[in-house]
Amino acid sequence: MNILPMVQLLDSTPEAGGYAECFQLEHLIAVGKLSQADQVENFIIRALKTAIGPLEGFATGAVFEASRRGNFSALPALARELCTSHAPESLQRASLNTGRQIWETSRRWTWAVSIHDQLDEVTELTGHFYAVVFGALISDATAQRARAVAACLLSTVRSLVFCAARYLPMDAIQSQRMVSDIQPTISQLALAYSQPDAVAPPISDPAAVIAQLTTQ
Repeated sequence: MNILPMVQLLDSTPEAGGYAECFQLEHLIAVGKLSQADQVENFIIRALKTAIGPLEGFATGAVFEASRRGNFSALPALARELCTSHAPESLQRASLNTGRQIWETSRRWTWAVSIHDQLDEVTELTGHFYAVVFGALISDATAQRARAVAACLLSTVRSLVFCAARYLPMDAIQSQRMVSDIQPTISQLALAYSQPDAVAPPISDPAAVIAQLTTQ
């Protein structure tokens, strides 16, 4: 495993915008719907299992495999099939917002120069979906599909947890503990999405995930 790319990718997902905005994390905390750390943790796990994982986790694995083989010409079709055809528009916007920021940040990374050289024109066709950007970049960091998927989901979870910590009384130790508590779910999803016979799971609309919380 190439440590530097892995570390930089895990630290690159923005805390503001993207998925934090898509799932209205700040708003739900502000109105008291998420007032306790355990509520935030359960909400993130639900979003991860039903929406973020089925979109970004599964698609990252597919993009990773194509990128490892150097088959970048397959990425536009993968993006249409996995990121556009079945994903709700709010998730697509969150994915594009997040992916675009990571893609621009990664231009400063020396190890990513060759990937940008090969993919800048391709991403103009695919859109800068988070899974496309992350899956392509992490193909330089690991040879294991499950690890690539897990890293994508872990990066997203960390960004959501650290965003929540800005509005709740959670310190760094509590935030890291929450991330650790969600790790088994990440590992379970990564393993499931990396099986040879895995098929793309159904993707929930973030509005439905939020509605489930607000009706409890």
